[in-house]
Parts: sequence; structure tokens; C-alpha cells
Amino acid sequence: MSDFGKIIDDGAVSFVGRGTLKKDGEVLNIYRGNGMTVATKPNGEFATLLESGKGMDVNIQFVP
Repeated sequence: MSDFGKIIDDGAVSFVGRGTLKKDGEVLNIYRGNGMTVATKPNGEFATLLESGKGMDVNIQFVP
């Protein structure tokens, strides 16, 4: 799990906003880069890793 923090810290993925993976889901921090999407909880805890542009990634609903 520390590897996910490292790719965020190293800039392999960049913060693109806050969003949910499903309707009425928990608001997560969304990072994208290098063909992947990383979602973390607001406290920084890892939530999921997705392939960008596929599956659940295309359903992310960004919030202001």
C-alpha cells in the first residue's frame, strides 16, 4: 500500500479532483496518470486503483 503513496508523492499520478465512484458514494480524492486512476479517502488512505478510461473509472462523478 505504501507504493500507492509513493506514486502520488513522486508525481506519477496527479490530483485531478474529488469525486465518487458511484451515485451517493463516498467522496474520494482522484489522481490520474500513466494509464491509471488512484482513489484515496480524504485522510489519504488508499481506496482503489483503476485503469484509466475503463470500467468504474468512466463513471466517476466529480464534485465541486
